[in-house]
Amino acid sequence: MRNIYENEEIRIGNTFPSLVRFTKGESSKPLVVFFPGWSHLGRISYGFPECDEKQFLAYWVSKKGYSFLATSYPIDHPVYDKAYPSFTLSDWGDMVAQIANTYISEQGLKKDIIAINWSASGQVIRPFNVACKNKGINLKFTLGIEATPGLQVPRDRTKGLRKTKKNLISTKNFLYDLFWSEIEEQSSRNEQEIITKKQFINIF
Repeated sequence: MRNIYENEEIRIGNTFPSLVRFTKGESSKPLVVFFPGWSHLGRISYGFPECDEKQFLAYWVSKKGYSFLATSYPIDHPVYDKAYPSFTLSDWGDMVAQIANTYISEQGLKKDIIAINWSASGQVIRPFNVACKNKGINLKFTLGIEATPGLQVPRDRTKGLRKTKKNLISTKNFLYDLFWSEIEEQSSRNEQEIITKKQFINIF
């Protein structure tokens, strides 16, 4: 594994690897589990070593006393040893439920979860809920941040998509440019640079 930051680790759930970062909060409060969107790691919720952590979601959730578990699904990124082109939504839901359950046991937390789903991860909430129920975990509710429902992606959003040699969707000159324009807008509104384009492409 490469490019693993301090306090990050690879956890295995449902036989699949997930880059995760856990921050302990009050045991009486539900565990907040974050799901990243399309082609992003969970780092999008907490940043990277040189960042201003106040620009990221995890800081504010932790400040309220909640334990925060940022998860990642296996994408074509150096933190993973190989690609998983057959990875499904059900695999994703089962993977995170298993990892969350392990943290709940290890950290002595209540079996209550609040899920935060960003963008495309809105589609995983149903299989995640099923997997949680099978483990006796109460998914209290999910907070969708511009979350995509579990419906077919409109055809105009898939124009120009290509596959890589690993049989994955290529994000080059498409997806990251789309997201970068949104980050530039956020930097402008905050009157400070949140992250450089090179950092964004290499880190998340």
